[in-house]
Amino acid sequence: MKKYTILIVENDFLNAQWIEKILTDLGHHVIANLNNPKDAIGILHKYTIDFAFIDTALSSFHLNNALKSIPTIYITSIEQSHSIVDTHPLCSYITKPFREHSIKSTLIGAINRLHPNPRHALMHDTIDLGRGYYYSLNQYRLITHDGITITLSKILNKLLYTLSLNLNETLTHKRLIELVWRDKKVSGSTVRDTIKRLRKELPTLNIQTISGVGYRLKNQ
Repeated sequence: MKKYTILIVENDFLNAQWIEKILTDLGHHVIANLNNPKDAIGILHKYTIDFAFIDTALSSFHLNNALKSIPTIYITSIEQSHSIVDTHPLCSYITKPFREHSIKSTLIGAINRLHPNPRHALMHDTIDLGRGYYYSLNQYRLITHDGITITLSKILNKLLYTLSLNLNETLTHKRLIELVWRDKKVSGSTVRDTIKRLRKELPTLNIQTISGVGYRLKNQ
């Protein structure tokens, strides 16, 4: 697994320390753990950063501008709409209060979007999807519920894989088509039908419809 250099800018001391521990336990290098956006801008200008975790309470125009080419995971206490992702194409977010798996799975999604080649990702990790569901990101991509393995069709597994890598994030219809169907031309009704089939196979999984936007898999 590749190791990444990560910047943390977080207003809450305990959250900042917890995030740093999770990332360092995964083997990544936290170059700085700050609560001052001006200091963060200085670090961004001085060093090469692979990813950043930024508390939205500390974000600013100048900091966001310095982050525009860096994959950024925003930390927020407010449920964000898809607009936060639209304003920064390399952005994702987690909502406070968060759990350890939220940090891990969101970082996994960010790494996979940056490096589609699976050798860069945490492909031997397992994501807790909530409600007794666990999804293994190894080569077999197995979904289990209460310890029982569930067999999915290829397209449903690919859809679940995409939703899992973007856990707690809203994916637009367009983005889902790009990630799941790639170069194939599919309609919105195909996306809706595939989501419906996945819900039927995994009836208690929390797949939310974001009206007029797309879908979100939540583990909370």
